[in-house]
Amino acid sequence: MAEGSTEAKLPLYGFEQVQGHAPSRRDVDEARAELSVLWMRLDGDPLELTALEKHDPDSWAFLLRYVTDGPLCVKWYEGKRPELERKQGRYNALVMVVAFVLFTLAFLLPFQPLLLYFLKSQLELGGETSGTGLVDVAALLGVVGTGTTVALRLSSRGIRYRRQAAVFHKASAALKEQLYRLETDWRAKPLVEKTPEGATRMTSAFDEALRRAVGQAQTVLSNERDEFFETITVDVNALTEDVTSATDNLAGRVAFRSDRRHADAQRSGDLEAQLSESQLRRDTAKAKIAVLQKELTGTLSDSVRENLQGLLLEQRLQLEESEQRCMQLVGQQRSLR
Repeated sequence: MAEGSTEAKLPLYGFEQVQGHAPSRRDVDEARAELSVLWMRLDGDPLELTALEKHDPDSWAFLLRYVTDGPLCVKWYEGKRPELERKQGRYNALVMVVAFVLFTLAFLLPFQPLLLYFLKSQLELGGETSGTGLVDVAALLGVVGTGTTVALRLSSRGIRYRRQAAVFHKASAALKEQLYRLETDWRAKPLVEKTPEGATRMTSAFDEALRRAVGQAQTVLSNERDEFFETITVDVNALTEDVTSATDNLAGRVAFRSDRRHADAQRSGDLEAQLSESQLRRDTAKAKIAVLQKELTGTLSDSVRENLQGLLLEQRLQLEESEQRCMQLVGQQRSLR
């Protein structure tokens, strides 16, 4: 019964009370308040804490340092984690709305001609509705699919908030475990002692335990920083690939069902590029033939002459092939006109 009464009278740390965002983990006034809570939970006398600050300022400052790296950091984590979870929830909701709009558009596109038919009187279109100028359903469905893919890929970036919240939860749990273990080990034990001159100082055993606790807290904070910065690494290459793929898909689609000019222009551009390549290959073959013929006019051994003649024959065949290819491409270009 007495034990339960003692637990009920224990003061609470800030992280055990706060239900919101902690603006700073390095506030001196908050550190002093948390230090008083820690001292009381260790069953220490508040007057001894005041005397320790006066007579042994180095040990008192180290004790304040532990409170800053321990309970205050836990308070900051406990306030920041819900904020990150709310951000992640809003981001997911936004992506879901975008996906819903895209899929709704994809569902309604096939009914576009029917919708225009019923609304032609209100829209004052005049005459019967025709298929001319109607957006290609297949093309727009591809656009919707590409947009959905990009939206879903970008939604993976929102997982960063969840990962950061998990990092903070892990660090907070480690600091809590270390803090409560310190309380369990040192509650109701001597924390300070008197010097021969009558001054108050921290006991050597508690000083050693406190320094060990600060080192462990620093390790937790260091690991938290490393893991946190890993979560904010953005995959720029993946994002660029998404945008490039979407652009290529849009550029390669026919925008209108009844208009062939876009397809003809694209085909003409491809033929022009192929013709330029074939002409370059033809001109290169001509230049090589001229060089080989010039070399054959000189004084050469039989083996070298025979080798050059073989190369000359090969280049003439290449020239003939390039000429035929150019003629074919020119004919295809004329057919498009």
